[in-house]
Amino acid sequence: MPILKAKVVGLDVTSNAERGAVRTTVEVLSTESASGSLSWTITDPWVWKDDNWYLSMENSPDVFPHSPVNEEIDIKEAQKQIEKNFHLLRDQIDLGTLLDGQYFNINVPIEYTGDLPLTIELGLPNPLVALGQLPEPITSRSKNFVLLVGTDNWDGPFTLPLPLTIRYLTAAVERTVTVKGNVFHPVSFRQVPPNGPIEEGREFSVFVRNNTEQKVGVTGIIVDAKLDVLKRPEIILPHGEEEVVLKLRPGQIPDQLTLILDAPLHGQDRYSHRFRNVRH
Repeated sequence: MPILKAKVVGLDVTSNAERGAVRTTVEVLSTESASGSLSWTITDPWVWKDDNWYLSMENSPDVFPHSPVNEEIDIKEAQKQIEKNFHLLRDQIDLGTLLDGQYFNINVPIEYTGDLPLTIELGLPNPLVALGQLPEPITSRSKNFVLLVGTDNWDGPFTLPLPLTIRYLTAAVERTVTVKGNVFHPVSFRQVPPNGPIEEGREFSVFVRNNTEQKVGVTGIIVDAKLDVLKRPEIILPHGEEEVVLKLRPGQIPDQLTLILDAPLHGQDRYSHRFRNVRH
């Protein structure tokens, strides 16, 4: 199958600091689909070795789902069987309040009593939820499929109707799982000017907001010696906002600012802001 497009849609951490997972949406040319293409999300394991990350080829799954060669099917009959035999046992998922930077999996329970091996595709990529890789086709032995959640790219409430395509060869039916929740940032940042470039010798500000009911002390600002910190707060009151004034040092390219607190806030004592509009 010729690959038309591939896009990384997520990075997942694991309990092992030397292992991670990369989620990639792959679109391929396919004569089996009426649209001329098929797409799905694959998850590849990566390992840290010799001071670098590498794709792990141990027990690597096949990228492309297989189907019998030249098999002809009655599409309407196959769709009828899928409609009758495949059921989502949970199509409304409320995740409640999440924190920025969380990664976890959701097992979506299913019931399938048919004999056609099925695949599942997520119709539209989104910044929060991806479809986990199916290690094998869905059969009557399957009890669930997996959704992967990462909150790095969101702030505030969300309601995501996830369009799912349940497929056997060219026969497909549509289902929807709705995932909702709220991503809460205990500490948020606002760069001023928001669209102005960061230039040598020119002052700019980052406002730090405490979105909690807890007063926090600031013990330090880390900028990797790339900027001069001209002003920083000692304390940030509940729901208060304080200014950090910075100036870029000659010959430096800033990356991020890390705020160090005197006590953990929602389990973290460090919060980071990646600078916008950096001139290279």
